[in-house]
This record gives sequence, C-alpha cells and structure tokens, in this order.
Amino acid sequence: MSKVLITDRQYKAIVEQTHQLLAALHAHHAPTYYHSLQVGKVTQAFLRYLEWSPQEIILGTTAALLHDIGKLRVDKELWSKEQGITILEYIQMDAHPVHSQNILMEGAVFPPLIIEAVVQHHERPDGTGYPNKLKGTEISVLAKIISIVSDYLALQEVRPGQPMRNAFQVMTHMDEHKEHYDQEIFEQWQEYLRLSRGTLQHNKKTMQRTISA
Repeated sequence: MSKVLITDRQYKAIVEQTHQLLAALHAHHAPTYYHSLQVGKVTQAFLRYLEWSPQEIILGTTAALLHDIGKLRVDKELWSKEQGITILEYIQMDAHPVHSQNILMEGAVFPPLIIEAVVQHHERPDGTGYPNKLKGTEISVLAKIISIVSDYLALQEVRPGQPMRNAFQVMTHMDEHKEHYDQEIFEQWQEYLRLSRGTLQHNKKTMQRTISA
C-alpha cells in the first residue's frame, strides 16, 4: 500500500486545480460546495480508519472533494427547486457525474483513480445507479466509499423534498436500503461510526483493500 501513486509535481498540480474548481463551485452553488467539503473531511477520516496509505488518502480525499464538481454545468436553480421538476430537468441533474468526468479530464492533471471514483459515486452494487448502471466489482472501491459518505451527509441536510433526519434516522434509512451499498464497506462504516462516537472499545479491523482494487 506504500507504492508511489503520484509525484510531488503531480501533487502540486492536483492541489492547485482542486482549489480552483472548488472556488468555482462555491461561486456557483454554495450548498454543494459545503457538502463537498464535508464529504472530503469525513472520507479522509474514514480512509485513515481503514488504514489506507498516505498517498491513497490524498487521492481519495481529492475525489471526495470533487465528487459533485459536475454540478458546475447544471443550472443551480434545479438543486433548490421545491417541486414540479420535469423529466428533462431530472435528466440534466443526473448528468452531473458525466460533467464531473469531463471537467476533470479537461484539467489533464487528475489521475484515472480520481476520475473513475467521481463518475461512479452514484452507481449502486445492485445496478440501479447511474450514469452507467454498473454492478458490484465494476464499481471502484473508492466510489463505493464516497457513495456511502455522501449519502450519509446529504440525508441529514436541509434539501427540497427531503424530510429532516438525524444521524440515527439516516443510518436506519441506509440500513433499510443497504442493497445500494457494498456490504463489507457498509459494515466497516457502521463500525467506524460506533467507534467514533465512543460507544465501542477500539477493535479496528484493517480492510485489505486499496484505492486501485
């Protein structure tokens, strides 16, 4: 897990582009920007818990920060629309992972590991996700992690057409729809949450997966 994934020069270029893209996202739609920051922060902590290598954590955190960057190319008013969203508008909203992929590829500094995780973070192991209806091992481990973290945070946010939920209610909801998540990672996530709240003795199990799995 200690293999070199990026050089110092690549790292600097990635950091610079990430800052620029996040600044643009903040100007375009602040709620998405703040959601992205939270997803990045929590993903970073979870990857540390899973004992990923320092470079894998850097790449994983970057992917989490940029997972919704494609919303730059979607009308910001759609994300705040209370009701009456048309089929065409749904299609426009669901296109944001592909927009994310295009934006990151245009930057020419982000490695495939980041781009793959970003475009796949709405895919589901049961094949009901989007944009490509991938299943199981077709979805990267990092994308599966970001999917769980993003959903966990998004379901607690104030959003149109969404009931208010606390963390316990969110986990109950996610458990009722656990077919949407990789079961091994979801169990690790549940354990991580329990440990982070101090409700269990620290008995961490190292997950033998890497960002490139």
